[in-house]
Amino acid sequence: MPADTGEVPLLRRLFFRRFFDNDLVAPNGGGEQNIGLVYAVVAVPGLLGAAPLLLKYMNPYMTPGHRLLLALDDKLLCLSISMIVMGIATLVAWDTLALDARDVAVLGPLPISRRTLLVAKLEALGLFVATFAVAVNAIPSLLYPTILLGTLQISVVRAIWLIVVHALVSLAAGAFGFFAVLACREVLSMVSSARMFLRLSVVVQSALLLMFVTAFLLVPARPSVSESLAAAGGTLPSFSPPVWFLGLYESLTGRVVLDAPGVVAPVGRLQIIPGGAERDRRTYLGHAPQFDRLATTAAGGLGATILLALGGYAIETRRLARRMGQARPVLPRWLSRIASGLAQRVLVRNPLARATFFFTLQTLLRGTTQRFYVAAGAAVALAGLIVFVPVNELILLRHPPVEPTLSLLTVQTFLVCAVAGTLRLVCEVPADLRANWVFQVTWARQPAPCFAGVRRAVLVVAVIPLVALAPVHIVVWGAPLAAVHFVFGALTAAAIVEWSFRNLYALPFARAGGSGDSTSLAWNAALTVAAAWPLGWLEYRGMQTPNRAGMAAGALGLAFTCLAIVRARRLRGCQEVVFEQPIDLYTQRLGLSGGD
Repeated sequence: MPADTGEVPLLRRLFFRRFFDNDLVAPNGGGEQNIGLVYAVVAVPGLLGAAPLLLKYMNPYMTPGHRLLLALDDKLLCLSISMIVMGIATLVAWDTLALDARDVAVLGPLPISRRTLLVAKLEALGLFVATFAVAVNAIPSLLYPTILLGTLQISVVRAIWLIVVHALVSLAAGAFGFFAVLACREVLSMVSSARMFLRLSVVVQSALLLMFVTAFLLVPARPSVSESLAAAGGTLPSFSPPVWFLGLYESLTGRVVLDAPGVVAPVGRLQIIPGGAERDRRTYLGHAPQFDRLATTAAGGLGATILLALGGYAIETRRLARRMGQARPVLPRWLSRIASGLAQRVLVRNPLARATFFFTLQTLLRGTTQRFYVAAGAAVALAGLIVFVPVNELILLRHPPVEPTLSLLTVQTFLVCAVAGTLRLVCEVPADLRANWVFQVTWARQPAPCFAGVRRAVLVVAVIPLVALAPVHIVVWGAPLAAVHFVFGALTAAAIVEWSFRNLYALPFARAGGSGDSTSLAWNAALTVAAAWPLGWLEYRGMQTPNRAGMAAGALGLAFTCLAIVRARRLRGCQEVVFEQPIDLYTQRLGLSGGD
């Protein structure tokens, strides 16, 4: 039976608004009011990036072949940003890509067929992808081909063709980013049970988010296409999806520019280097065969990704009953019970500290917004490490054991500082305002254990990079040095958490507004990341001899103790936890007298 045409538009609008009704776009609800703002945020950078290109391509003596070779970097940048931004947007809307538990619970009892729900969801999904991709690529598609042509004498028809191709290829690259994420989600759904999917979904989403954000930060630092061609003997890497679509772009536009009548036979054009135009033309056309191969790879990869994503999507919609589970445990139930019991006996014995500990920990691990910020902080650290760690030291890691160098030791410290500094900012982002009332009703006027539970939960999350890197350190340096490195990392994490949370006087995640000045918090995060290199140097010097190691560890322990004492003294003057955002009321004297 065909879907009811009257129900589908209403459901489509509902599902479309739900893509923006998440904690990152609208922490307090009302996400549909921010749709225009979201589109503006992703569209404005395309306009701002056009100004530097004007200076780059307005040289009247630049040969057409050299212009096309120089444009490869900018085209790859546009395609990479389109693909990465679409992937990040899809990851943010991860929980609403398919019919979820709330859809089934609310709409399931209504007299609406499953086919109607599916059609409306697919239409909303297509509308989301199309509008977001257009917002990202509309301005670059209009401006970039026009700027690229510059002073070339080319017909209007060929110029319009370049604009159309830029738009279509950019949209195809964005579609690949979207369907690649959707395919990962649907493959995970197909190969796992309902309960396992709920557990793994959080991990996979966080890992993909970290990968995409890191890739976005590394886009400006990528080697130029010309350098890649020179280093690889004239070939481009075939494992990079943006490069596939660059080949598709060039296969559709290269000849259009070079074969234009005004380009082949320029009139009154001065050549600074005799024969340079023909040499640049031959150089560019020499890459045409690999552009064609990459174009074929792009078409095949996009088609395969679409089929895999839509096939998995169709299979998942047949198992709507599995969406009835609301809980999303990160760990298996038995392991969660063991970890919970251990935390209650060792870390948080006070009931109030236990409540804030588990509330903070579960919010950090399960909240979409919180995971996004933590992934962004880790991505900044990874991007910086990829850029600044010498390549020769990374090559040596292929043949362990190796000597611990300053750069390699700083990797763990940089990650810990970035994650710990980001967590202080994350605690200002509201997650569930209902928790505010729960804590107020059960409040025992004990701020010290309340904040202790928050700090210990944050410390647990900050130590996760240490646990993840420990097996690598054991293989690379051996167990003794890896253990010493782990101790240094744990002490660093404890000191950074004490420093970052020294001025926390409010319950995190449960207020409509932040408790601190955003500028001071941003400076706090920047100083925390900047401290990574001195702390790494301290550890490097301590690794030289056992005596120095003890002195360095003692210095970190002393710093932690001093920060803890300062924090404890500050808390003595704090009698209450701030539950509500302070309101700055402005009163005006009306000047009325009682006798009038």
